[in-house]
Amino acid sequence: MSLFNLSIIFLLIILIFSIGGVSIIFFTRFSKYFSGMKFKEFADNTTEGVENKVKELLAEKDDKFNKDLQTVKDLMTRQYDKTMQETVKLVTTNDLLRKQNKSTEDAINIAKQEFSKLTNVLSGTQSRGQLGELMAEDIFRSAGFIKGVQYDTQQVLENGTRPDFTINLPDGKVIHMDSKFIWEYFQPLMDEDSEESDNKNREKKFFDSLKRIIDEVGTKYINTKSNTLDNVIVFVPSDHILSFIYEKRMDLIQYAQGKKVTITSPGNLLLVVGVIKEFMKVVTIGENQNQIMTILDELKKEWDNYIEEQSVVSRALKTATTHFDYLEGRRRKALDRKFNAVKDLETQLDKNPDKALDVSIIENVIEDEQEIKSNEEERNQRQMTLDN
Repeated sequence: MSLFNLSIIFLLIILIFSIGGVSIIFFTRFSKYFSGMKFKEFADNTTEGVENKVKELLAEKDDKFNKDLQTVKDLMTRQYDKTMQETVKLVTTNDLLRKQNKSTEDAINIAKQEFSKLTNVLSGTQSRGQLGELMAEDIFRSAGFIKGVQYDTQQVLENGTRPDFTINLPDGKVIHMDSKFIWEYFQPLMDEDSEESDNKNREKKFFDSLKRIIDEVGTKYINTKSNTLDNVIVFVPSDHILSFIYEKRMDLIQYAQGKKVTITSPGNLLLVVGVIKEFMKVVTIGENQNQIMTILDELKKEWDNYIEEQSVVSRALKTATTHFDYLEGRRRKALDRKFNAVKDLETQLDKNPDKALDVSIIENVIEDEQEIKSNEEERNQRQMTLDN
């Protein structure tokens, strides 16, 4: 802004000198026409005019400069406010991103810790077995099974073997279930960088181990002489592993079925347990069929008694309603007539104390009463006939 002011002042100086030069030329050319006081007056007028013109130009430039300066100030103020708003937004966004990044890092660290724990669990044979047993027991509880009632764990059999679970069925029957993770053979198959030949060897080891498990549990846990069903359940605690078996070796699933071995996973064990539970309900109902039929017969007898008593009460209510209507109607009217007859006699006595009373009024009331009583006896007789 200082350079701009200097330029304006410089232009004004040039303008002043230009006007002065024009004035000198004008004075030299026209000096012969002016002399004495006239020349002095002309010079004064010219100088005053130049000064006024310069003042006007300076005032005009100063106003324009002030307006331009205010415009620039307003523009800079708006730009500054906008820049500050954008800066605040950037700072806020950066703070949120920093917090989100911290939360993401924490979540990643927690996931790493959990994955490390899971890896440690899966790396040990005993810990893998415990994990499978816990998952199976959670499924049993979600199906409504109670430990010690519908199922038991780690029971020693006559042949010295000990299945992970024994499901208790009606008539003293049982079905055994063993949890097999087979993770040590399945984990190498997850290596995507291995050669195709290596994968084939690993798959062979995995399926060979599964076949050995099928033969083993079918031999150890199926004994119909010891009240076991002709079937045994193998629980693989991974839906992914079971899906891999179905995809790669369906023939091995069929082989297991031939050995009376049912392979399950968390995804379908609940269905198997549900089928067993419904079977237990059906058998229980069959065992108690005679007792249920006896209860149903007694219930029918009580229902018949209820219907009969309800009919008696209904007839009694009907009779009471009829009697009440009669009492409210005819008997009340009969009483009203008697009271009216007595009132008429009192009126006669008050009007003519010495005159004999007209007893025909009472005789008519008595005759009406006898007729009403006769009608009432006939109605009661008909009601009794209807009740019987």
